[in-house]
Amino acid sequence: MTAFAAVGALGAVLNLLIMAGLIGMDAHYLVASIVATELTILSNFLLHERLVFHDRLGGRPFMHRLLASFGFNNIETLVRIPVLILLVSQLQIHSVVAQAATLAVAFVLRFTFTSSVIYRHRPEISRPWTAAQTEERTT
Repeated sequence: MTAFAAVGALGAVLNLLIMAGLIGMDAHYLVASIVATELTILSNFLLHERLVFHDRLGGRPFMHRLLASFGFNNIETLVRIPVLILLVSQLQIHSVVAQAATLAVAFVLRFTFTSSVIYRHRPEISRPWTAAQTEERTT
């Protein structure tokens, strides 16, 4: 979980820097949030592949892992966006601070899904013995 948290922290900082940069260029905070999130979903996935779950890459094909990660994180983003809107429009919290809060709250959910579904440890599948292997074992 430590390596996952380190990648997540790096991704959160990158997310907030991208968002702040886009807002600084007069982008609406929701557009900035979505662009920053999409970019960091991809960067976090690649870092997870390389640094965190490199020992579990044999379970699912790369494209399955990528699509599962991308799909889950985008669904999670769809849940976070209304919360972001509420924090900014109703509670008057700065959008970058509100984004940081929503990312922090979603961390445990992302870790749980990523480690238990996308990179779930799969024991070797035992194959049935062939006739030749059975004969070999009995002799």
